Amino acid sequence: MRPALRFLLWSLLVLVLLLSAAGIAGYLTYNRLQSQLPDINPVLDYHPRMPLRIYSADSVLLVEIGAERRTPLHIDQIPRRVQQAFIAAEDARFYEHGGVDAMGIVRAAWANFRAGQVVQGASTITQQVARNFFLESDQTFERKLKEALLALKIEQHLSKPSILALYLNQIYLGNGAYGVQAAAQRYFGKDIRDLSLAQIALLAGLPKAPSAFNPLINPERALARRDYILHRMAKLGFISPAEAEAAIAEPLSASRHVAGNDIAPYATEEVRRWVVDAFGEETAYSSGLQVYTTILSENQQAAQQALVEGLEAYDRRHGYRGPIARLDDAALQAVIDGQPPAALPGKIPAGLHWGAVLDADAERARVYLDAGEEISLPFAAVAWAHRGSDTRPKRVKDVLQRGDLIWLRQAGKDWRLAQIPQVQGGLVSLDAASGRILAMAGGYSFDLKQFNHVTQAWRQPGSAFKPFIYAAAMDGDALAAAGQNHYFTPASVLDDGPFAVVDGSGKLWQPDNYESKHYGPTRLRVALARSQNLVSIRLLQAIGLPYARDYVQRFGFSPQQLPNGLSLALGSASVNLLQMTAGYSAFATGGFRPHPYLIEKVLDAQGRPITPVNCGLCAQPAPTSTVLPPAVAFLTTSMMQDVVQRGTATAARSLERPDLAGKTGTTNESRDAWFIGFTPRLATGVWVGFDQPRSLGRRETGGITALPIWIDYMRTALRDQPIGEFRQPPDVVVREISPNRGFLVDSGGIPEYFQEAHLPPAFVPQPPDLEGQAAPVADVPEADPATTNLYEELF
Repeated sequence: MRPALRFLLWSLLVLVLLLSAAGIAGYLTYNRLQSQLPDINPVLDYHPRMPLRIYSADSVLLVEIGAERRTPLHIDQIPRRVQQAFIAAEDARFYEHGGVDAMGIVRAAWANFRAGQVVQGASTITQQVARNFFLESDQTFERKLKEALLALKIEQHLSKPSILALYLNQIYLGNGAYGVQAAAQRYFGKDIRDLSLAQIALLAGLPKAPSAFNPLINPERALARRDYILHRMAKLGFISPAEAEAAIAEPLSASRHVAGNDIAPYATEEVRRWVVDAFGEETAYSSGLQVYTTILSENQQAAQQALVEGLEAYDRRHGYRGPIARLDDAALQAVIDGQPPAALPGKIPAGLHWGAVLDADAERARVYLDAGEEISLPFAAVAWAHRGSDTRPKRVKDVLQRGDLIWLRQAGKDWRLAQIPQVQGGLVSLDAASGRILAMAGGYSFDLKQFNHVTQAWRQPGSAFKPFIYAAAMDGDALAAAGQNHYFTPASVLDDGPFAVVDGSGKLWQPDNYESKHYGPTRLRVALARSQNLVSIRLLQAIGLPYARDYVQRFGFSPQQLPNGLSLALGSASVNLLQMTAGYSAFATGGFRPHPYLIEKVLDAQGRPITPVNCGLCAQPAPTSTVLPPAVAFLTTSMMQDVVQRGTATAARSLERPDLAGKTGTTNESRDAWFIGFTPRLATGVWVGFDQPRSLGRRETGGITALPIWIDYMRTALRDQPIGEFRQPPDVVVREISPNRGFLVDSGGIPEYFQEAHLPPAFVPQPPDLEGQAAPVADVPEADPATTNLYEELF
């Protein structure tokens, strides 16, 4: 055999052996990789990770919480142009290959060979689905083989539209957005069906490199990628060249959009904590739970705005504390060049802007605003800014100077100097009958302080507690059941003179009225309207402290909250705003106290209802409980209507509604200011104070500090509500009384409400020999000095 032929035969043999070995190795590798492939059931039975979504009662998305922001859509819900844009960007032969595109692999290899580096990939959309669901992102040969095998397997089980839907719902598109619907909301604040062609192409450019082509970070690269995809769509016949050019001419319109309206952060935080406790973090943040709250979006916006404006108004009354910081010329220039000042807090409260003063004279100041523009502040914008005295500034430069870093708030088209208040507050509004929480503003800014002053702040209610004591005193049946043979009515008269008692430790307690005014014998109706402390103390003393402490627990207070002393009459209990407002709801409803609740329903990702277990924030099977007779509720409410009409809350008359009732509250040294008020349908409470209790200042009372916030909120909350009526129970009658002594008279008196079974005595003319002597006070037992030892703990 010739040498050449022998060499050829040996070469063929070696080639066969090599090919056989390669085939065997390939077969073994294929079998090994096949055995290592994950089960594709997660793709076949797709359950994406979806965030927790919390909604208002009127279906406004309040907040979305979760690592992956995603809203899955059926392929029929995804516009055809969106499908075409992603196919043009990622896999033009998607509908032609079987999961792996051999032509694409050859084309990519040739392009990479010519470029001398990797400039083009060959992964199909199906391969990307396989990678996103099952594989790591490491660039190894074995991983690519697994990806190809999984893609082939997926194509055997799913249709092309189903695969494309998986891809468009699962793909990461930057800024925490997974899937096209979440990305449309994140970058444009729109539904995917409402995007323009240019916006669609911008999203289609993101899968290749979500950070590199992020329009919020790299707008120039994002635009270049967008325009490339538009040209590709035209080349593939998805759009016309004219459509492509028109879209290319469209300017970049992407901006950061937060999922949800963020109008009820304190309420949604209460819900979030409950969801995590009830379901665990993994289920809470990734299973797509939907929680519908009782919050009404319009009420909530009005509540937060009223609270913010009220706290800022208080803050302005007490002077300007100076700028956030003072910038030297170098720091000022750095700000103008686009560098935010280091002195700013991590988060800026909604509605506030910062500015740097460039110069100031007598009439105005030039300010560089955070948005990059220059504005002019006239004297009217800073006129409020005195510094702790009654002396007001006369010129702008009395307040501002070059380099001042200041807060600003826009009012219409004008800007004014602002500052972040140190004072805090809360507002909560309930549907009085059901207990549904319609609005909850837990503080000035959730970004600055997450402490909820509606549910977490335990403070003394001051005179806002008095209606509970008055109700206890007018419940004749309860008094009789407690073994007492007397009762009180709105016409009962008690002395408002100076009061003193010695407590068990030998200390003298001498409470007084606000501004130390005394009115002498006073009817209870008048005393409550004026909030006379000394009448309230004598009323509590007359009915007995043990009875009163037991009675007021009906309104939702625990014994541990209630002091064992006469100071209870002045509101020295420890309460929170939600408790107080729910307690007042009992007056609004005619004797039923609701269970306040915040969660209306909980749904899973498919919209199926879930029945919560042990949910204190949810509606209870028995949402209300009877706490006092309708007649007592009506009488107390009638007296609180006088608080509005002629007492400490007359400012509320500006609402021009006769169906308002409520009570102001101010604690010692004006540490706390309250107003709780209601209509037959709505109960709303407001509290204002410092987190570390200290005086709010001279003349800062419930009527001055808290009531204006209540009025501003109720103006919106009651706008479309008809005038209501507190229904008079059948056992309540109207009789004429003497205005000074409270006796029944036949004529010449004033009208008053009474329980028919508990009428005061009629006036009896004095005999001639007793003329000039004072008539006895009706209904009022004399306080026995020997009983003062029952009230040893006064504070």
